[in-house]
Amino acid sequence: PASGPAPARLDVDLAELRQGVETDIANALAAAKKARKGDFDANETPIAVAVVDAATGAVLVDRLGRRALRPASNLKVATSAAALLGLGVDAEFETRIEAHGKIANSVLDGDLVVRAGADPLHRREGDGAVLPLLEPAAKAGRAAGIRRVRGRVVLDEGSYETPGPAPAWPDESQWWTDYCGLAGGFSANGGVFRATVTATSLRRPARLTLRPQAHGLDENLGVQARKGKLDVRVGATATTVTVKGSVPKLDEPWVKEFRHPDPVDLFGHSFLAALDDAGVRADRFERERNVLPTGPPLYTLRTPIRSVLPAVLLDSNNPVTDQLFFLVGDRLGGAGTRAKSAAAIAKLLTDSGGDASALAQVDGSGLSRDTRVSARLLVDTLRALRKSSPEGWRVFSDALPVAGRTGSLAGRMRGTSAEGVVRG
Repeated sequence: PASGPAPARLDVDLAELRQGVETDIANALAAAKKARKGDFDANETPIAVAVVDAATGAVLVDRLGRRALRPASNLKVATSAAALLGLGVDAEFETRIEAHGKIANSVLDGDLVVRAGADPLHRREGDGAVLPLLEPAAKAGRAAGIRRVRGRVVLDEGSYETPGPAPAWPDESQWWTDYCGLAGGFSANGGVFRATVTATSLRRPARLTLRPQAHGLDENLGVQARKGKLDVRVGATATTVTVKGSVPKLDEPWVKEFRHPDPVDLFGHSFLAALDDAGVRADRFERERNVLPTGPPLYTLRTPIRSVLPAVLLDSNNPVTDQLFFLVGDRLGGAGTRAKSAAAIAKLLTDSGGDASALAQVDGSGLSRDTRVSARLLVDTLRALRKSSPEGWRVFSDALPVAGRTGSLAGRMRGTSAEGVVRG
């Protein structure tokens, strides 16, 4: 259970449990071979299982448990649990805004500097708008007496890696997708667009909403309502965002997310728009790295890391997870880079009693095919979190999908003893 009394010592027939695991794996492999019409080699499909009694630490099942394998999105368990272990359950993404120069006659005679804090600026609910999230920071500038920024808005990326695909990501034909969204020191809506199309009647035009609204790209937009199949093309290049096509009458809105080519630029254009909405005029933003000394903040935008865990674990959102990955590197490893983030997480898991030699981490999400982790390291990490931080364990557990009920497990294990019980 995510909360409540600790479970009692388990009373299980270990031989029966282990045989049951082997039977289930054999059945799954046989089903895969049938589905592939024989084009399948079970010897090339290793499956690792580790079962540990949370109360006692007793290992109940260890089938290739220490073998480092490609985890895919199971890596998000290690990334998010490590963030809670290392940063604490009350840690926050922090984006600091500073005025560099004198404010006189409603003019900032200098630069408005924004310090990168890896905040994905993402909310699971809503249409992908980020201006409401930036509104408090923009209004703080106006409250400080600024109506015009004579200099620049400087996005200081600090120690964070320039956004780009990780090694061994899917090939370029998939880079337009939301699951290949990029991460960096700044982001907005997790670095992705969200297109929402409604068409309640063929007699009226379809309605298209694209968020974030301020994105800096040319627009090639237009969706018609007409008979036939849904046929909408989406994507964004370095210059243009496209949402074009046709939809039939829709009972529910059609929603599609796809990545922006640069999350830092997406943040910059969104921030300029938020300033403008608050009555603060700024003509341009520029990207720099550690070029100005730290000044007193006008405002610090704060987002609790616990608030993004449902996106990480319930939705399996890759770019939001990678924002968390880079935050760990910046705070605990000295830089928000892949290498520093991976090293910081490996140290955290080692210090928590895990065998991090079975961890080769390239990103936070598990999208890279170069990533490896063992089943034992994952369960040992969970047990360490549960033991060291009851509140962190509760927050983590509450963000996991529940079998047959929520998230990526909503349609799985229904009608079994796992429904409503298993979190994964």
